[in-house]
Amino acid sequence: MNAVFIVGTAGSGKSTLTSAYSDWLRSQDWSTLLVNLD
Repeated sequence: MNAVFIVGTAGSGKSTLTSAYSDWLRSQDWSTLLVNLD
């Protein structure tokens, strides 16, 4: 299992980056789970 944490200030694009990265990982046949800790 691997884990990636994306942190930053409000409005910095964390959700956009997370979504794009998740889409790319899925295109590479990785399974993903997104957890919002806000």
